[in-house]
Amino acid sequence: MANSTEPTRIDLSQSRYDLSSYWGRVKHFMETTDMRLVLASDAELYESKKLLLLYEKGLEPDGTTTEDLYRFMPPLGRRF
Repeated sequence: MANSTEPTRIDLSQSRYDLSSYWGRVKHFMETTDMRLVLASDAELYESKKLLLLYEKGLEPDGTTTEDLYRFMPPLGRRF
């Protein structure tokens, strides 16, 4: 049985929004088509890719937040 003090791991293969609701789908679409990502440097994208790969292996750095994981997850999670 999992220890209740351990944080729940996020399934990065799933949307963080409820896709069965209209607003969940709108939020998911807005996140995956965020044009601000065009302004991200290559270094930021590769650093985010590295963080996502480490997270999948359970080796992410201490202090990694959910927002850190989701910041670049849509463009990187399925395209790199």
